[in-house]
Amino acid sequence: MKKIIIPALAVLIGLIAIGLRLYINFSTDLIPGINGAYYPLQVRHILQYGTLAFNDMPFIFYFDAAIIKIISLFGVEISNSLIVFIVKFVDSVAFPLSLIPLFFILKNNNKEVSPFFKISIFIYSAFTIASLIMASDLQKNALAIVFLYASINAILKFLNSPSIKRAIRPFIWILLTALTHFGTFSFLMSFVLIFLIFRYRKKAILPMVLFVALGLSVIAMFDLTRFYRLISVFWVAFDMPLVFFGILRPPEIIQILFSFSLAIFGLIFTKRNLDNISRNQRGIVFTSSIMLIICANPFLGIEYYNRLSLFLFIPQILILYFTSDFIKKQLLFVFSVVLISVSVITVVDFTTHLRLPVINHQEYADLEIIKQKINHEETNIILARHGLEWWTAWVTETKVGHEQSVDDKLPDNYSIIYFLQQKRMHYPDGPPQKGHVHELVIPENTIVVYESNLFILYQLVK
Repeated sequence: MKKIIIPALAVLIGLIAIGLRLYINFSTDLIPGINGAYYPLQVRHILQYGTLAFNDMPFIFYFDAAIIKIISLFGVEISNSLIVFIVKFVDSVAFPLSLIPLFFILKNNNKEVSPFFKISIFIYSAFTIASLIMASDLQKNALAIVFLYASINAILKFLNSPSIKRAIRPFIWILLTALTHFGTFSFLMSFVLIFLIFRYRKKAILPMVLFVALGLSVIAMFDLTRFYRLISVFWVAFDMPLVFFGILRPPEIIQILFSFSLAIFGLIFTKRNLDNISRNQRGIVFTSSIMLIICANPFLGIEYYNRLSLFLFIPQILILYFTSDFIKKQLLFVFSVVLISVSVITVVDFTTHLRLPVINHQEYADLEIIKQKINHEETNIILARHGLEWWTAWVTETKVGHEQSVDDKLPDNYSIIYFLQQKRMHYPDGPPQKGHVHELVIPENTIVVYESNLFILYQLVK
């Protein structure tokens, strides 16, 4: 009976997480968040033309498109509403599935810890701040976390009991991570490299070179922009440090302090227990500690901190679990209560302050009017602020770009260039942080071709 309790509660937590994400995703007919329309836009382009509209890691888009295609075989018409529904539904289910490989990490590295502590880990993983931030408009991240957990589990299983069959599984999960999300794969690649260096020292050089080469090749194959970003990360990661240019609110401060405290504890634990624990256990704790120091570093640039901090809960969980044998029961109980409390507070906050889409229903209808006012040739483009450009492309079915697309070569590349300005400035994730450009600058040599109380559409005069 005791063996059934934890799996049953893990399933229940997963179902609750799915229900919560369904509520977040379907709280509006549109999709919440700055990148809400990006996912159905990519999926529709695959269904129409067989390719992505924008270069990206492709797995989730083709996965969604495949589901829609299968549904259409039963006589259901492929429509915009069906595409949006499937995108929302897949996102609602995807992240909670990460509890499955997490369950096997805990099970395969069995420790005599209280069921209450294990359940608190499941709750924290399912309802941490990052997990709910990844709902709706960070769908690639959310699905990639499933593959990241599965990769770590497969690596540990192989190292515990090496075999050819078990050697193949880590590569499959790591490849799926790479094909799903560039950032999550970068985190996983760093995690694996640090783990290999710690565990094998010089013997890790050849596997590391092969692993990095394979990973970079996969990224370059699908998106050269992301490839260049990865190889240049050390030169730009500390531009505009969070501690100087961002707004360090209490949640960020607490997260940073908690992460660094755990990292220091993990490093001390590793040094003091060189002979008391397995090499895998030492490797996981050491690697997780280093990843916390990297990802919670307040001297990272604002954008990089925002992205990397989404992964903090993973090394936090791994350190707590893999050191739990050496933590007093009373302190472990306190950690469990803290993890659950943080999760409950997060859920209450997210459900009472639901994120909104970049546009509302009136603006969506206005975009449909704008669709009738523009020229839809392939050589034309509409520029809008980031977030709005995705809904503009979704409704008008025209090529789009955002503020970073504006340069001196733009007039030479397109026949007609439109600039769409939104009068009601709405940011679904709160006001922009310092240093972030969120509004499109309209050139002087433009004319107004459409104006309402919601939008102004300009056309560049060449």
